[in-house]
Amino acid sequence: IDSALVVASEIAGMQQLVAYIKASEYELDEDEQVTLIAQVKVELSAQLPDYMVPSILMVVSEWPLTPNGKVDRKALPAPDGSALQGEYVAPQTDTEKALVEIFSKLLTIAADKISISANFFELGGHSLLVVRLASEIEKRLNIKVELKKFFNAPTIQMIALLCEGVEIDAGYKVVRAMSPIDPTNLSVFMIPGLASTENDFTWLATKLSKQGVNVYACPHKGLLDGEEPHASLEENVKELANGIMQKLNQYEKNETIKLVGHSFGGVLALETAKLLQSYGVKVDVSLVDVYFEQDKQKVKDGCKSQAKTNDYELSVDDHVDVKLIKTLNALANKQKNWFESYRPTFTDGIGINSIYAIDSIFCINTYHSYIEQLCSKNLTYTAIKADHMGILKHNDLSRLLQSGL
Repeated sequence: IDSALVVASEIAGMQQLVAYIKASEYELDEDEQVTLIAQVKVELSAQLPDYMVPSILMVVSEWPLTPNGKVDRKALPAPDGSALQGEYVAPQTDTEKALVEIFSKLLTIAADKISISANFFELGGHSLLVVRLASEIEKRLNIKVELKKFFNAPTIQMIALLCEGVEIDAGYKVVRAMSPIDPTNLSVFMIPGLASTENDFTWLATKLSKQGVNVYACPHKGLLDGEEPHASLEENVKELANGIMQKLNQYEKNETIKLVGHSFGGVLALETAKLLQSYGVKVDVSLVDVYFEQDKQKVKDGCKSQAKTNDYELSVDDHVDVKLIKTLNALANKQKNWFESYRPTFTDGIGINSIYAIDSIFCINTYHSYIEQLCSKNLTYTAIKADHMGILKHNDLSRLLQSGL
């Protein structure tokens, strides 16, 4: 390597590290560039923690320079989300080709760059965008696929099978593994936000798993499984705590596990942690962009408090599963009511790490002062330059959750 430059770039809805490298002595052809990039990644992975290894590496023959002789960062070649997919596999069938075009439209990635092995959620998709995915498939292919099935079949290859009538389904589990499970590793249990699925944690789970962390998700009962939702917050918390207890290995009985709650999931994480503590389990809680008692909190100028909006309502059109949308909305409104009526209390012995998204509507400093009045001990906080959903795909969040494990 003659020289290198690393920048943070917004790709597929999240911040990614992009490395530009210039080889020594001569210009490389395409095959040589691929070989060099692979070698560099191996070397970096051996010396750096995963979150510091750039997601994308690009070879430049010459540095674009400003009139002052400095590297002109704006003139560097722009990467896109397709670089996150790994080896490219081209679509073969008409269905796969149509799905590639739909992915391209929804994720704003060039169609000829999207592999059929690409994961919708890893490329920037999220739970609510799945509704549009289902709608586009219905319009384009005249095939109606149940929304819940996309969460178990997130790649183009698997969605094509769904369109052909192949069943890829999974029932409700209190706790679902999102990574290989090693009995010598500690575990992180992730709880999604309002009427959201564990797929929002796909990117994060992959990052943590590479660092030797057991990753579990705690799905919302009644969201996509056809089950009756929990009747109360207390019932939900008790089932979560018992489900987590069944997953703990012998090593973890004497160590500290971590619960992660995003948005409304912070309510479940905090209450479940208190119940687990009463069972003798050591627990830390990470509250990811969680704001309790939102009706009391100060919002930034020009923003409208979420607490003053109308009931949660997912928009629909004629091309989606209206019955399922009604189920999603009913569960979301139930959870919204739990969230709005929740008054947090904190227990000594449970570490609390509040991780805020800087682009949230709430004023972080005033909100954190409110939390400090309730929880003066074992409290830390961090702010990350991201929005409410983008924070779940941010390297800084992955790094923070790895600490202490």
